[in-house]
Amino acid sequence: MAGKFIVLEGIDGAGKSTQIELLKQHPKLKDAHFTFEPTSEGIGAIIRQQIRQELPDYTPQTMAALLVADRLEHLTHPTTGLLARIQSGQHIVADRYVLSSLAYQGLTAPIPLVWALNQPCLDILKPDITIFLELTPSQSMERITARGEALDSFETTPKLERIYQNYLDGIRLMEDDSRVERINANQSPSEVAKSIHTKLQTIL
Repeated sequence: MAGKFIVLEGIDGAGKSTQIELLKQHPKLKDAHFTFEPTSEGIGAIIRQQIRQELPDYTPQTMAALLVADRLEHLTHPTTGLLARIQSGQHIVADRYVLSSLAYQGLTAPIPLVWALNQPCLDILKPDITIFLELTPSQSMERITARGEALDSFETTPKLERIYQNYLDGIRLMEDDSRVERINANQSPSEVAKSIHTKLQTIL
């Protein structure tokens, strides 16, 4: 039996990292593979350097294509790729997938282009469920500022407002292909976790 592919999405500050750590305690996800995008090696490492503003800007089209290249490698590596793991029966929990590309690359590249570039990824592997942790841009900035850390290139109020809208537009694009569940992230971590567990009961 194939494993399930679970994706967590949300704007910066929505609490994805916290919820992923909590999901590691889920009794049906003890042997799951937890991962994230962009990846931390190869193309993914280059993308992360650019996001941290450590490299000159690439064109929007190049960034969108680089993210797809990183995703395809993440999916199709013959032994460690997500597809091989799913086919072996292992569950996957991913921090970001195609919806993130629509939200973030859609800031500078046309969303129809980003959508078209990512079709091969969705043809290979669609999420069984995407959990969108919904937080308003103003709530996001409050959380980001409270961290006291250096901001990355996406962490400004105008960009977060556009990213949030792109997420909503992306959810409408994906609704015919993949199940997306929206959860209010402006709650305590335990309340958010409870809502996520309820949504996962239908697939695990």
